[in-house]
Amino acid sequence: PRLLAAESKRAAESVALTDSQRLVLEKLFQKSGLLPRLVRDLHSRALYRRSRAAATLTTLPARTVTLPLLKALERERNYPVRLLLADALAGTRDPAALPTIIDTLKDSPPRYQRAVWGIVSGCAEGMDDYIPLLIGRREKEIKLLLVHLAGRQCSTLLSRYIDRLTGDPDLDVAQAAFRVFSAVQAEHLDHRRFLGHPDFLIRNLAAESLGRVPRTESLALLFEHMDDPVIGKSACLAVTALIRARPHFLKIVMYRCLNEARPVARRALASVLAGYADYILGTLIADGDPLAVRLIPEFVKAGKTNDVINFLNRNTDARVEGEILSAVKDLLQKSPGTSGEFLT
Repeated sequence: PRLLAAESKRAAESVALTDSQRLVLEKLFQKSGLLPRLVRDLHSRALYRRSRAAATLTTLPARTVTLPLLKALERERNYPVRLLLADALAGTRDPAALPTIIDTLKDSPPRYQRAVWGIVSGCAEGMDDYIPLLIGRREKEIKLLLVHLAGRQCSTLLSRYIDRLTGDPDLDVAQAAFRVFSAVQAEHLDHRRFLGHPDFLIRNLAAESLGRVPRTESLALLFEHMDDPVIGKSACLAVTALIRARPHFLKIVMYRCLNEARPVARRALASVLAGYADYILGTLIADGDPLAVRLIPEFVKAGKTNDVINFLNRNTDARVEGEILSAVKDLLQKSPGTSGEFLT
């Protein structure tokens, strides 16, 4: 019997057993007396016996093992064994097991919760009927489970639910809900409201999510927050993402940088534009674009001197090099010591 249990478990880990194969194993387990022994072991005092029984019973038909596994899971207090039981129940593909699996989340540690999220996510079809019932639950663990499910299969129902959860009094829930909602529903987010949220993480997520909404309105809103000490870096990342999504936004950012009156915001925009230094210094200056030449001092003031130097080291166009060095020379004359790197 011990060898039969070990081999059936190994087979189940290697291949997906068919219904007929599970029936054959069930007959062998019953004939050898292994089945009742494993059911008894589910309630053994020994962790090893309970774990082995849970892992082995998952190879049998659902109609045979679902009830014993459910009873064992309801009584089990050890989280690693609970996880094995939950996984075994999920393997039966019986939707009736889901409520019990989900109820074990209450007061459980985060690591166990994340593992159960993965198990429940694998039962997506069975969850459809339970989600409307779970939405009315108040437990934090249930809310976090639904937020996780929304990130994987965001239906209209779940979308509305996590939208409400962004205002949950529990900050952990609100942050998790906002992270998912800002990722899957960025276009429907009231960004202006959340950019002023009291929580710094939500504000940063709101700024970054604007990078997934490639519209001029997104740029305009980000420009307002480029000098924000809390979300300035996230705003820079979002502006960079918008330029990648809509290359013609580059010119808008160039104009804004040169006309920006706030010093911190001006440096932030120059830092973003420095990521496109090769294009600005090479292509645009070669094409005679006056904006490109005017940006060179901004790169230096923003501490992006290396971007300019690295371009000059690769550049082979004497006219472009002359334009750049002339702009730097003018800057050094007006502001001595602005960047000593050009003097070496």
